[in-house]
Amino acid sequence: MKMTEKDFREMIVSERIAMIIKRELKNGREAFEEGEKTIKGLELETRKVIEAYLEVLASDDADIQEAAYLGGVWDGIYLMAKIFRIVWEREEQEGRQ
Repeated sequence: MKMTEKDFREMIVSERIAMIIKRELKNGREAFEEGEKTIKGLELETRKVIEAYLEVLASDDADIQEAAYLGGVWDGIYLMAKIFRIVWEREEQEGRQ
């Protein structure tokens, strides 16, 4: 299956967010393993409901992180454009004097 431009962009953003965050929860591995063990011990129907719920939470979290990252990128671009404009206008005014 060929990767689309959207898939590629999402992959790049996700990798960059992971690099920035580098978050590790205390006892994260233990909590994950304990949660997996607990979920596997549930009845099949209950497990499916819990897994679907966790998938939605993870997806929503990923969307929020992506939006925050891209918002920050656009804010940075906007601020740099304003700074360049201010500097350019000052240099232009100083050149007229």
